[in-house]
Amino acid sequence: MRPFEWLLVSTVLAALLVRLVPRLRRTNLGPGLVCAAMAALVLQLAFEGQRWSLVPTYVVAAGLGLVAAARWVGWPSDTSPRAVRFAGATLNACALLVALGSAALTAFFPMFELPEPTGPHAIGVTWLHVEDTARPEVYTEDPEDHRELMVEIWYPAAPARDEEPVPYEERPDVIGPATARLFGELLSVPWPTQTSDHHADIPTHSYRDAPVSPAQTR
Repeated sequence: MRPFEWLLVSTVLAALLVRLVPRLRRTNLGPGLVCAAMAALVLQLAFEGQRWSLVPTYVVAAGLGLVAAARWVGWPSDTSPRAVRFAGATLNACALLVALGSAALTAFFPMFELPEPTGPHAIGVTWLHVEDTARPEVYTEDPEDHRELMVEIWYPAAPARDEEPVPYEERPDVIGPATARLFGELLSVPWPTQTSDHHADIPTHSYRDAPVSPAQTR
């Protein structure tokens, strides 16, 4: 997980543990941890962006903030009816399980870094759509369809100084549903379409359609 994701998850879990453990609940740790969780929530969304796997954690963090506000105005108090206190403890336990599940999902679908190439040149990348009009496509029902292929080419390049590398996945709106359909068929279970959305935030080390490097003549 990224730094602010770690901060958000750890502060939310710590705040929930304080609420669940009587000895810790009698300390002054709770309000400080809730404030830290609220700050981590804002920082994570502002600097790293929303992650689908962290949505349950966002909800739990917001709930902690609302409960802290209610406690600040005096409800529920330690003298509340036993049923109210039991319901609160049950909700805290459920929130802890939800936050743990959200953290596990985020770790299972991580924001990874691609290894940096060791060669002397920067890398350009381009895509070609190739169609063989003399070769019929046998995997579709359209008799006029021909064999098509997408080709991705990497080459030594000289990108502009301020050019940004392409992301690992540029079309999560297309790749996500296709990936979900593939895994759904392989595993025979529903698969969420958002599992690879974060790939659009992972930079590569190649630059789209950058000029070919002039370092060599051939």
